[in-house]
Amino acid sequence: MKIAISGWALDNKQKFGSNRSLILFTEDISDAPESELVCYCSGVTKGDILSAKRGGAVTLEDIKKATGACTLGRCRETNPRGR
Repeated sequence: MKIAISGWALDNKQKFGSNRSLILFTEDISDAPESELVCYCSGVTKGDILSAKRGGAVTLEDIKKATGACTLGRCRETNPRGR
């Protein structure tokens, strides 16, 4: 599983549309625990995202709606890996 810090991605099969431009760099979190924070602003973890995917989320918008991730707009400031 790969994420991108500040405008994250889940894997290469995701549909992003115009949001793809927000992706700055990716980091493989396949071996990270489900408690790994992905969105520091909203406190969303890898486990939350996996749960959303299991619940039918396909697009970034689906995942944002299901988890609240990337809704506060401060990921670049609050995520220590996104600086």
